[in-house]
Amino acid sequence: MDSVTVKNLTVRFGKYEALKDVSFSLKKGDFLNIVGPNGSGKTTLIEVLTNLTTPSSGSITINERQVGYLPQKLQTKKNFPITVKEVIYGGLDKIEKESTDKEIIKWLEIMNISHLINENMSILSGGQQQRVYIIRSLIS
Repeated sequence: MDSVTVKNLTVRFGKYEALKDVSFSLKKGDFLNIVGPNGSGKTTLIEVLTNLTTPSSGSITINERQVGYLPQKLQTKKNFPITVKEVIYGGLDKIEKESTDKEIIKWLEIMNISHLINENMSILSGGQQQRVYIIRSLIS
């Protein structure tokens, strides 16, 4: 069974305590909504779950589950030559690429950007770029 268990997670940056004794568990199919005011540790929690930040104490157990993370602000540099398709496929290995073509097309249609699949990322609006990164996160 896929599961995520967080026990007594604490993250400190110097004297500042970004998270204190956070505990929860999730099973396959569960959703986690992280809500709170600015500075309450939402991003820090995601960064710890995705190994971008190391906890000061506590434990995280993730069984057979990959955790994706999409930063609030993420845009492709101007004139960087990469297409929508290349960004999405860049997160997959060769076997996954072959088995997910239909899923990628489905998500492009759901996000209303299927017409952009061969476009350079740098010409897309910030919102369109976010949708591409969301698709990459969902299928990887």
